[in-house]
Amino acid sequence: MSDYSIELASERIVDSKSKRYFAEVYGCYSSGYYRSAVVMLWSVVVTDVLLKLEQLASAYSDTMAQSILDDIERMRKNNDKSPEWEHELIKKVAAQTDLLDQVEYSYLESLQKHRHLSAHPVITSSDALFSPNRETARAHIRNALDAVLTKPPIMSRKIFETFIEDIESVSSTLALSSEDLSKYLQSKYFRYFSFATFQHIFKSLWRVTLKSTDTRCDSNRDVNLDTLKLTFGKNSSQLGALVTAEREWFSDVSFTESTIPAMTNFFRTYPEVFKVLTDAVKTPIKAFGDQSLDNYASCWFISESPESHMAEVSDKLSKGQMLSRDTFALLASSLEATDAIKNLHQIGITAYFDSSGYDMADARFRDMILPYLQSYGRDEFKEFLTQFSACNNDQVLDRRRAKADHKALLEAVTARLPYLDLTQYPDFLGAC
Repeated sequence: MSDYSIELASERIVDSKSKRYFAEVYGCYSSGYYRSAVVMLWSVVVTDVLLKLEQLASAYSDTMAQSILDDIERMRKNNDKSPEWEHELIKKVAAQTDLLDQVEYSYLESLQKHRHLSAHPVITSSDALFSPNRETARAHIRNALDAVLTKPPIMSRKIFETFIEDIESVSSTLALSSEDLSKYLQSKYFRYFSFATFQHIFKSLWRVTLKSTDTRCDSNRDVNLDTLKLTFGKNSSQLGALVTAEREWFSDVSFTESTIPAMTNFFRTYPEVFKVLTDAVKTPIKAFGDQSLDNYASCWFISESPESHMAEVSDKLSKGQMLSRDTFALLASSLEATDAIKNLHQIGITAYFDSSGYDMADARFRDMILPYLQSYGRDEFKEFLTQFSACNNDQVLDRRRAKADHKALLEAVTARLPYLDLTQYPDFLGAC
């Protein structure tokens, strides 16, 4: 706890009124008045929760928040001298919203008990008033900051509507990159989410991204897909277990021109999810793969491993089929972290030397080799040099860009493998 800075955390208090009230708490704590700090802290927490509910009700038309406020107001009117409504408020928020999880609720229950002991004399005790020590007061302050004060008021049961509208608005206005979107989600949402909230958000995103086909979902499918992948990635172990436990629900998807690319994109990122779904997903996806080599190659997650899948793709290529530039780039991106990337590099090399025209050879070197030279290993460089030595294809050797392209490869292999003896490839050296 010594590394935790109350001052820094207090700067993240969302509501300006709560921040001002909390300054009194911290002043008491810093001066050693721990009893006063605890008494004031409970009042600040209750006030902040009320402010959050009021904002949810007014700004987001949250009926759950309004219902809690109405219930608490009735309790206060029925017995305006009883503080019981304060505890009931925290209890209702924990039970009916996602603002507090059970652990955080237990922290606040402990704070409320210590506040009661600190504020009311205990006449049967030798000490009339309970006095918490410094460590106890600090723990209560930290828990209050993390559980309530620094959280935005979005953590209600209606969070998904607020969440999805915000993501769609930010995306259309600012055109965030995936990296920027990740930072945005982490800063504004993910760090506040309990697992229950992650589960709710993930299931709702799955539905709008892979099931719904209305105009709004079609328009926002790309950003919703990015958000779906980032959400799963933040809690992949538990959310993976959720998919396994509810595979029938997660297998209820739509197969349209917009949902299939989104679906296959997600499965390329998280192939383990595809493997636990039912045939309601697997059979149509495999049928989609059978429609063309591009489709089949892009669905490498249907095979036992990426490597075995790319071996199948290589076999199909040897029979005269060819991958498009877009599919090759897609595979290069999704297979980057697997050993199958070597298979793809070799496919690109073979395709280049099999080119049946000058323009084709130009395009294949530009699209299938040049962008990936920095990720080539010894095997890929040697494969290129070996195929070059055996090549008698004038469409490759005599094209106008051949010298510049081969020089680029020479520079790459020299930088990556400075000890490789290139004198054993005289034809290649002569062509550079």
